[in-house]
Amino acid sequence: MKDPWRFPVLATSHNLGIGVGARIVVLREADRVGRWLIGYSDSRSAKIQAIRDNPNAVWVFYDLESRIQVRVNTQVTLHMKSSKDPFATTHWARIPESQRSLYGQMQSPGSVINVEPGLDLEIENSSDGDYFTVIQAQVTEIDLLWLGPHSQERVRFIWQTSGWERTRIAP
Repeated sequence: MKDPWRFPVLATSHNLGIGVGARIVVLREADRVGRWLIGYSDSRSAKIQAIRDNPNAVWVFYDLESRIQVRVNTQVTLHMKSSKDPFATTHWARIPESQRSLYGQMQSPGSVINVEPGLDLEIENSSDGDYFTVIQAQVTEIDLLWLGPHSQERVRFIWQTSGWERTRIAP
């Protein structure tokens, strides 16, 4: 099994109050020094529209074995291959050819596909990556909660210009 920290929940919210979305994503990269989390998406997805409306997002990680939950507040920047963004182009080049079609479905994510029950679902794909988007999230705050068998501990880290400010808080 891959690292349990690789599959966080990404939560986003629209500015207009039309809802909150949360979904599991694949963490593609984490940069401790730069305070970046990186994920990929289709530019037509609901999460990308929500991030366009409100670039604040929360990533929630949980490791069952260590019983640690980590909530990470971020400010997101979107990089789209269709805009010839160099950051997106660099990440696109890292994706194996066999996986590129995942970001080239002709149908947008969440759209209805009419297919009779029992028939194989065929999804048209393009491997040009026109809808490929990199989610680059700058970490601003980390809330770490350890759920021990007899007690709990919680620590909050807030980024300041001088570095991380650490505060113990009630669980």
